[in-house]
Amino acid sequence: MHAAVGRPGYERDDVLLLGKSVAAVVAAWTLASWLLPPQVTTFALFTTLLALQATAYRSVWHSVRYVAAVGVGVVPATGFGAVAGVHAWNLALMVLVAFAAGRLELFGRCGCRSP
Repeated sequence: MHAAVGRPGYERDDVLLLGKSVAAVVAAWTLASWLLPPQVTTFALFTTLLALQATAYRSVWHSVRYVAAVGVGVVPATGFGAVAGVHAWNLALMVLVAFAAGRLELFGRCGCRSP
């Protein structure tokens, strides 16, 4: 802690990121407790921690990519499952398509979350 206060460097960056993380988690929980039912407010904490980056810009951009990657997996799978039914063969097909879509540069590191 002394190194973080005494001079610039990775120690100070770590302490700042820790402070931002705590503030973001508390803000997410507070907002979720006002807007959502109590059963799902803890998901706000986990989502915040998944999306948190070193800067606000990166956090927002990462969140947008994350939501897009999940949407690319969930929306087609839901539609295809509603039309073709839930079977092992269409699960395999949708996971294959989702992994292929997840390789697109558009999703960055979040592409692996598309299924």
